[in-house]
Amino acid sequence: MNPRLTLLTVNVFLSCLFGTTASAQDKLPLRIYFLDATRGAMTLIVTPLGESVLIDTGDSAAVHVERILLACEDANVVEIDHLVTTHFASEHIGGIRALSTRIPIRRFYDKGSRGADASASLLSAYDNVTLSKQVVVGAGDEIALAQDRTLYHLRLTCLASDRQIEGFEGDINAPVEDFTMMPGDDSEKGSSLVFLLTYGSFSFFTGGDITWNLEHHLVHPENRVGQVDLYAVSNHGLDVSNNPLLLQSIEPTVCVASNGESLGIMPSVFSDLLALPSLETLFQLHYNLQFGDSGNTDSIYIANRQGETGHWVKASAYPEKEIFEIELSRPGAILTYPIMPRPGVVPPPSPPPGGRAR
Repeated sequence: MNPRLTLLTVNVFLSCLFGTTASAQDKLPLRIYFLDATRGAMTLIVTPLGESVLIDTGDSAAVHVERILLACEDANVVEIDHLVTTHFASEHIGGIRALSTRIPIRRFYDKGSRGADASASLLSAYDNVTLSKQVVVGAGDEIALAQDRTLYHLRLTCLASDRQIEGFEGDINAPVEDFTMMPGDDSEKGSSLVFLLTYGSFSFFTGGDITWNLEHHLVHPENRVGQVDLYAVSNHGLDVSNNPLLLQSIEPTVCVASNGESLGIMPSVFSDLLALPSLETLFQLHYNLQFGDSGNTDSIYIANRQGETGHWVKASAYPEKEIFEIELSRPGAILTYPIMPRPGVVPPPSPPPGGRAR
């Protein structure tokens, strides 16, 4: 265990040891809310035990905080247990100060280093909120989540941090024979934290704004991600990200793009996503006004159609049923997808008749 996370792990172990357990009748799904951050990103994860993880806080627009709080209300979340900042860009960090005045935040996580394109005023606001007590998350570290032995195991693992990849020691920008590599990316975006969240056989990959070369080494020559059920389209769907090799290697069933009306999905990425044999549905947070049919999925899969704002895309995973569901906050159908089976997943024990397993 990395010593940076030892205290956190002890705290979570104690909460697991003395916490309550979930009966078969009151099991909740793992929920993932992709929230409308206009041009940024905000993703709220709520575990079956009600523990919350917020990844990024959008920009400083007051409406973004309100959208986070509405999702918290929908999920019965009264505090943010873990707030993760993938990288220090205004559209991913700007809401942290205002949010901290509206809801308690227990723990903060980031990648440590800060690029030259990070705003000094935003960094000052971030430090004032976190009181310089944020946990630095490195490649291979795990943010420990509370467990219950009657539920499938939950894992939130960092696969890459600050351009370092778990298990890879080389230069991510070096030429690779037979593959197209891009010029080195020294921006804040390219140094984003990358996470794999698993709950039983269900798998969700989210990489912030990571870019092409790092994506390559996540899956080649070794696929460090594996096949995933749900993919958060990297960097809003821009073509400096979403390396086709990554997309083809992780074989997502559903993709969700946190794009904006004038930001992603770019036509080449849109085409690459739709060409995936594994893909069932591509969802978007916004209709993109730039690209028309070459950059927009079917309107029934777009949370915010032309002129609309504030709607989210919500995923709910039920590994005990071997399914996950996607719904929009607008009235409409709930779509159901199979969770891909994975070897080595141990099902939880059944609770004894008439009572809870202890």
